[in-house]
Amino acid sequence: MFNKAHILEAQGKYEEAIKCYDQLSEIDPENPAPIFNKGVILVLKLGAYQEAIKCFDRTLEIIPDDYFSLHYRGISLRKSGNLQESLDSFDKALKVDENGVITYIDKGDTFKETGNTEKATECYDKALKLVKKSFYGD
Repeated sequence: MFNKAHILEAQGKYEEAIKCYDQLSEIDPENPAPIFNKGVILVLKLGAYQEAIKCFDRTLEIIPDDYFSLHYRGISLRKSGNLQESLDSFDKALKVDENGVITYIDKGDTFKETGNTEKATECYDKALKLVKKSFYGD
């Protein structure tokens, strides 16, 4: 069923993929993977930000320090206009993985939306330093 959901998602059949993920969640409600994958589709493909936030909140009930759930929750919050909550979620993700390059970029984008270009630049600079470090070392 999980493979079927991935195939449907790859084919752009997002609603059908979500139905598969919902069925998987009914079978095993404590498995965060189908809930998380549903949330990603909702935020990135369907623009259903509030529903996505609920998915990521549920995955965080199961795994409280899940970096990716915190990160995508931050994206969902930003896209729904909850900029401060978005920043808080990104901060929590960075406490889990301080080397989260994409989180620094998304956090910078959120600061940019608030008009705080100085903080945005700091986030982008941190992301760039992390990328350089991963390629060239300290």
